[in-house]
Amino acid sequence: MSNKIKITRGRPPVKISWPDVEFTAQDVVDTCSEKVSRVTIHSKLNTAVDSGELVIVGKIKTKNGRPRVSYKKNSSSNTEQSLPNQEIKTYF
Repeated sequence: MSNKIKITRGRPPVKISWPDVEFTAQDVVDTCSEKVSRVTIHSKLNTAVDSGELVIVGKIKTKNGRPRVSYKKNSSSNTEQSLPNQEIKTYF
């Protein structure tokens, strides 16, 4: 028989739509209708920044704890100005 069923494991992939306004990862977690973890949101944010879909606008300093990074959708006219995040690797 040649009937083979493809078996997949794990959670199905979740598509997250980014807001049109400036936002933080916590804003996405609060407004997301899907049940996803903060780690998943941050992972998808980093992937979107690397691909050029999102742009890092700045950091919001909090009273205590780590600063929060604010993101914004990359507009088509803004594509030339903003380059994807590139890591600079230095070995000493």
